[in-house]
Order: sequence, then structure tokens, then C-alpha cells
Amino acid sequence: MRVDGLGRVLLAIGLIGLGVLSVIYGDFALQWQPVPSWVPWRQALAYGSGAVMLASGVGLLFRRAAAPSSRVLIVYLVFWWVLLKIPRVVMDPSVEGNWLGCGEIAVLVAGGWVLFATLGGEWRGLKLKFATGEKGIRLARLLFAIALPPIGLSHFVYTTEVVNLVPAWLPERPVWAYLAGSGHIAAGLGVLFGIYSSRCSSGSPGSRRHRRTGFNGRRLSSPGRSGLPPGS
Repeated sequence: MRVDGLGRVLLAIGLIGLGVLSVIYGDFALQWQPVPSWVPWRQALAYGSGAVMLASGVGLLFRRAAAPSSRVLIVYLVFWWVLLKIPRVVMDPSVEGNWLGCGEIAVLVAGGWVLFATLGGEWRGLKLKFATGEKGIRLARLLFAIALPPIGLSHFVYTTEVVNLVPAWLPERPVWAYLAGSGHIAAGLGVLFGIYSSRCSSGSPGSRRHRRTGFNGRRLSSPGRSGLPPGS
């Protein structure tokens, strides 16, 4: 599985945009809020956060810099997710807004994880097999699937706030809010079921037998002898 070039470019553009906002305003942008005001050197950290996003985003656009940029990015994203979002869910799990913020950052972590698994997973001296290659991509997809439903649920819990984001010229604005929330939930469940169904089908004895013999029961000949390409 290869990272889609367009997806990497879009993620890079988003990171650059967030980084520019942080640097211009000297504050943490959007999903990185709220950072408590009592945090020491808060503004300096905001500038540093913006610089990391900006540098990582630019680096992802260039082939030679993509791998090291993906390593910096995944460390940065996991750091903020674990430090800023997960504790809020643990301290007050009854507030859906905490799950929303955690899910938003988790989606970014999943995207950065896919890049890390495919571009920058080989760190000498570190055993990160669980986070790299096909296994790492599968775990990133699982995280992405789990992160979407809380985002979708927020459209039903905070309908008034979501409706205010819908353009005024659209008819039945609450319907659009509900559709967006339902879409997030359905997408998360679809990805989740897709992961487990593919694992079950690939690991079942029947699928292994079919790979050896074909669905008609005849043993498949080797590509070199049959003249057919692998997988035909």
C-alpha cells in the first residue's frame, strides 16, 4: 500500500496553513486549543508549535525531506494528542466536546502515522515494527475509524453551533448538520468493518485454500509456467 500523493500534499497544505496562523497570531491554532494560560512560555510554545507544523508541511512536499518530516510530524502529533486531548477525556468523559477534540487530533495522528509507516518508519536502534509497514497502516486506519464517530456525534449534541456553520442560503440547515454527523459516523463504521472483514477473509483457511487452488478447485500453476501475470 502506498501513500497517495494527493493526500500527502493536502495534509501538507493543511499543516502549513495551521503553522502560518500560529506564527502570525502568536497563539495555538484551532484544534490545538485550549492550551491553559498558566502554561510557562505559552506564547513561545505557540510559535514553536507553528514552526514545527510549517516546517513539516513544507518538508512533506519534497521527496528528500518527506521521510524526516514524517518522523518529526508523528512525534509532534502524538505529543499534543496525549498531552492535550486524552487527559480531558479521562478527567471528564461525560462531555462530548472532549471526545470531539480528541477525535479531531486523532484523525491528524492517523494521517501522520500513515506517512510515518510508509516514508520514515526505519529508525536505527528503535524497534517500531508495530508502527511501520502494513501493520502500522492498518493500526492507523483503525485509529482513524475510531476517531470519526465522536466527531459525527458532536453534530447531534451541538446542533445549534453546527447549524451556524452551515451557509444561510442553504434550505433546511439542521438537516445538513445531521447529514454531516451521520456521514462521519457511517464513514468510521465503514472503515472499521472494512479492516476486520479484510483481515478475516485473508486469514481464513478457505481464503488460503482458494489462493492455492483457485475458486474452481484446480491448483494454480506458477506465473512462469502459465504465462499469466501474478494474481491473474
